[in-house]
Amino acid sequence: QHGSYITCHNGYTRDVCAVHMLFFFQAEDGIRDLVRSRGLGDVYKRQAVAVIGFTLNVAAYNARYLRTAYNGLDQDELEAARAQGLSGLQVFRHITLPQVLRLSVPALTNQAILNLKDSSVAFLIQYTEFFAEVQELATRTFQYFKAYLIAGMVYLVLVSIIVFAARRLEKTVLRPMY
Repeated sequence: QHGSYITCHNGYTRDVCAVHMLFFFQAEDGIRDLVRSRGLGDVYKRQAVAVIGFTLNVAAYNARYLRTAYNGLDQDELEAARAQGLSGLQVFRHITLPQVLRLSVPALTNQAILNLKDSSVAFLIQYTEFFAEVQELATRTFQYFKAYLIAGMVYLVLVSIIVFAARRLEKTVLRPMY
C-alpha cells in the first residue's frame, strides 16, 4: 500500500495541477512572503513555484518506482544476508540498493525524459522557460521553422544526455558484485 502523498500525486495531480495549486497558494499567503522576505522578484517566485511543483510531483513518481523495485526483491535473499551476519547498512549497500537501482533505472530514465518535456507547462504560471523563449523568438523574427527546429535539436541533445547517463548507470549496476 502506498502512502497518501504518493497516491495523491500519482492519482490526482499532474504537473499542471500541482504548479497551478502552488502558484495560487503562494499568491494568497505561502511562498510570496518567504520569497519577498529575501528580496526576490516576481520571476523568482514563479521559478520557485515551478521547481517546487515539479519536484513534489517527480518525487511521488520516483518513490513509486523505487518502492515497486524494492517490493520485487527476493525477501529470502535479504533475510539470508542478515543471517550471515551482515548489518542492515551492509545489506542495503551491497544487496538491496544495487538490485533496486537495476530494476528501477529504466522507469526513472523515462520519468526524467518526461520531466524535461513537461517542463514547458511552467508557462501556464507566466514563467518564461526555454520553449516559451523559443516561441517569443519565433514571433519576433518570423522564423518559426528554424526556431522550432533548433528547439527540437536542443531537446534531442538533452534527452540523449539523459539516455547516455542512464545507460552508464545501468552498466554500473549490472556489473557483478563479488
